Amino acid sequence: MPNPNKKFVHAIFNEYHDELHRYLLSRLRGRALDAADVAQETYLRLLRMKDSDAVQQPHAYVYRVATNVMRELGLKEQTQEQLPERLTDPSMERSPAETPDVTLERRIRVEHLARALRALPPTTQAILLLKKRDGLTRREIAEKLGISEHTVKKHLLKAVAWCRERGLPDWERVK
Repeated sequence: MPNPNKKFVHAIFNEYHDELHRYLLSRLRGRALDAADVAQETYLRLLRMKDSDAVQQPHAYVYRVATNVMRELGLKEQTQEQLPERLTDPSMERSPAETPDVTLERRIRVEHLARALRALPPTTQAILLLKKRDGLTRREIAEKLGISEHTVKKHLLKAVAWCRERGLPDWERVK
């Protein structure tokens, strides 16, 4: 079955591609491959839209989608590089009464969790970490990431189910 958004995306591509590419290059500090990836993902998301006829301001919409993709790219880069560090905080440091074996076991669990979380989408990773590690409410997470509370809830439910499937009991009660 043909994609009903194909004409819409084709028109968007023809009209805004060069401008969008320059914008992405400037925002991504000249990283051409990242700019191309963000542009491609932007067009793919436009193709997957349910109703392209509902878009009243195509120029603004394309830039919003591209900005969201860039934000996710930034979250992914930050999360992938710093995930083990982001999972730990001062309260997780070894207490004087803790034996070296217990410390090692806790660090292994954190590393296992970090590896497992890397498979989640970047936004879901960030939301889960903000909720579990930082103790933010759904409203605070939504404000911080510029998304709706409903979206935060959806990502948290997805993360909780995903963690349960992988036997990560420490992260089950994240709601």
